Amino acid sequence: DPCLGLITTAEVMDMLRKRGSRADGLSEGDQRLWDYLEKSPAGDVPLKKVAELLKQLSERFKGLTQAEKLQFANVLPQSQVEVHMIVEDIEDRLSDEEVEELIELCQSVLSK
Repeated sequence: DPCLGLITTAEVMDMLRKRGSRADGLSEGDQRLWDYLEKSPAGDVPLKKVAELLKQLSERFKGLTQAEKLQFANVLPQSQVEVHMIVEDIEDRLSDEEVEELIELCQSVLSK
């Protein structure tokens, strides 16, 4: 599986938090990564919520690739344009209703 070694933004942030806070003991590279990821859409999303989102994507949208699911977890699209940027050949794979359902899924799972 080509995505076996890929991890979500939330998982990276979790690993950084386990190493320490930004103020104590992180290398300069880790501090820069923390600052960058903290500003990203999924930077403060708990791992449980990301896992729930990935589960829902797998159950409800079987045609999505692992890489696309990972991008949904990292980008948390809020518009059709963002979904179109994630899903390759979207016109052939998803209806407009399914695109809206994907947006609603990202919003609902992550707002619980």
